[in-house]
Amino acid sequence: MELIDRNTRRLLRLVDTLLGFSWIEAGRMRARFAPTDLAALTGEITAAGEAQLELPAATGRYQMEYVLADGSRRWMLFVGRGLADGGIREYCIDITDLKDPGTLPARHAEPGPRAAGSLAGGSRSRCGVSREIAVVGDPRTGARPPGSVVSHHTTWSSAMTRTRIAAALALAALAPALVLTAPAEAAVAEVPPINDQALASSIAGLPAADATAAEVRVSGTAGSWRGVSGVTDLKTRRPAEEGARFRAGSVTKVFTTAVVLQLVAEGRLSLDDTVQDRLPGLLPAAYPPVKLGQVLNHTSGLPAPASPGDFAAVYAARFDTITPEEYVRQAVRNPIEFTPGTQQHYLNINTFVAGLLIERVTGRSYEDEVASRILRPLGLRHSYYPGTSVKIRGRHNQGYQVVPEGFPGSFAYDGRRLVNVTEMEVTSTWASGDLITTAADLETFTKALFGGKIVPAGQLQPMFTVPRVKTYGTGEDAHYTSGLTELRLPGGILAYGKTGARYGSSTGIGATRDLSRVVVYSVNSTDAKAQGQNQRGLGIALAAFAPTATDE
Repeated sequence: MELIDRNTRRLLRLVDTLLGFSWIEAGRMRARFAPTDLAALTGEITAAGEAQLELPAATGRYQMEYVLADGSRRWMLFVGRGLADGGIREYCIDITDLKDPGTLPARHAEPGPRAAGSLAGGSRSRCGVSREIAVVGDPRTGARPPGSVVSHHTTWSSAMTRTRIAAALALAALAPALVLTAPAEAAVAEVPPINDQALASSIAGLPAADATAAEVRVSGTAGSWRGVSGVTDLKTRRPAEEGARFRAGSVTKVFTTAVVLQLVAEGRLSLDDTVQDRLPGLLPAAYPPVKLGQVLNHTSGLPAPASPGDFAAVYAARFDTITPEEYVRQAVRNPIEFTPGTQQHYLNINTFVAGLLIERVTGRSYEDEVASRILRPLGLRHSYYPGTSVKIRGRHNQGYQVVPEGFPGSFAYDGRRLVNVTEMEVTSTWASGDLITTAADLETFTKALFGGKIVPAGQLQPMFTVPRVKTYGTGEDAHYTSGLTELRLPGGILAYGKTGARYGSSTGIGATRDLSRVVVYSVNSTDAKAQGQNQRGLGIALAAFAPTATDE
């Protein structure tokens, strides 16, 4: 079956996405895109690709190369004009699919004729005309379908904030080149129906040795489920209720990254900006240049400050405060860990630097920027940053930490000793972990983020792109994106999410790209930051995607 309409739409979406999250530096455009998008164009891509587009002049034709699953190569041709203010003022685009770039027809270097009705509303490009998209070769045979021309026009502002596409498609002519025959491995598995029993079991039996309470919210186009278990506190044993506030821990990083990418969309920052240029004097002179994009995806090589020691030391200093600048100063007393961009090491220092960049660029506090850009527009009324306050406002569960026998202030519980850690300072995690929120607010945030309502689509892709490097210290493949983590779940389901932990609280958010499944949880863990801290959370995540008995 020829899926002409669907594939044509995907072709244009691919172009829009490609240009939307590309960036310019020293005459080079780089872009990454998802395997499903490429599969829609070629029918043969099986892995995410990276394109590199050389820009030798402000006006001219430039070709982009990508590799197919069989090892052969294809090219797209772009004709662009007018690089100004560090961004693309105007881009007229030809897309050509060829087996040999040497056969690119010369006519593509000049403005093409305007096709009748090609631009919505009869609008015209600043380049003077619309451009043609010619599918010059079938990706599989190299044969050119006669008359296969599509008109396409894209306009970028100097701030590179939004892409507008208007196109009229010769659908019948495009049929031979755009039949979708993507292999199974390029497909994204569908989520199963909600498994109520698995979800209920994942938070059953609370309070227990590992946790005292939990709240879970699962939603999406494929169904929803909500559950609460456990007690508000171990003294009164009052049942936990939906809507309790908690410390989000490292889920805060997603908010920080989103604000940075908003500033990129506004043209106020670039992923290729260096920390040294934007925050002079923050890093030692001996450090190599560190790019903002490397800070966001934890490939910066920036080190962590010295460890505060065991929990006893942390607990003794639980009311102490530290400024972001002092945190960074303590960290960079250490040598850089590796050449930036060559490995990945997930550390809070990266998001501290991102928070300082937000403040430098906007002239306002990091907390105010997140509130004005995300919390208030989305109506997240129960989310806030506590600053130097050690308390959690409003209704919340008590948090506990397991401690050894004889620990000051501890009490016996289920064969263990616990101490209450509800009140603690959070300045030591700042833009990496300060947020206080609710499960409902995080659910709203996750849907808005994945739906492109917080970060414009053109700048969102870094949050779904894992750098092709190894993890520092282990040699394993990297799995963090800018702000999120790639999650490959049983059954071939691909999701993205983030976990967080503060003493007494473990949190997680996750979703599929199409929002068919969204999961948010908060667990009052009794050993939230220990090795294996996410076992309860992992059980919840797996239950959220578990097939029902009839599906197995």
